[in-house]
Amino acid sequence: MNVPIIMTNAEYHAHPAVSKSDLDLVNRSPAYYRYVKENPREQTAALIFGSVVHKLVLEPEKFDEEYAVAPLVDRRTKKGKEDWCEFVAGLNGETVIDSSVYESARLAAASVMKHPIAARLLQGGQAETSWLWEENGVQCKCRPDYLRTDIKCVIDLKTTLNASPDSFTKSAYDYRYHVQAAWYL
Repeated sequence: MNVPIIMTNAEYHAHPAVSKSDLDLVNRSPAYYRYVKENPREQTAALIFGSVVHKLVLEPEKFDEEYAVAPLVDRRTKKGKEDWCEFVAGLNGETVIDSSVYESARLAAASVMKHPIAARLLQGGQAETSWLWEENGVQCKCRPDYLRTDIKCVIDLKTTLNASPDSFTKSAYDYRYHVQAAWYL
């Protein structure tokens, strides 16, 4: 029986096993997969926002370990520069986000937790567990958002700009959520 591996999100992403994201890169082309692995990409604003929402919903007690909300200061002034330098000096590897990103993510997280079905599903399980296995001689990995073993359910939290049925259906196809579901299972 498989058991989750205890590791941070950064450790998980650094692990060389094949992930669903790797499959997406190979699906685009093997050459693209190799290029991205040799030239890591900067995270987009949308990915950062989604990660912040995930942290606030799934592991709010660990938010400050991974993120720091930038103070609203005018860095053109002496006081603003001093306040900014003090903020930067206090960082310990956290991802810096601005207050508008934090506020939007906080509202999105609160909305999730106010939803009667989502709130119930996100209780009594494990958030962000890492799993490793071997498939046809290839080491693989996954990190489901939330697992409920009592009801045999994997909860996969998604953020989107447009939650209409048509738009979400297109996103599900474009981002290959069906592949992610199969990978988790």
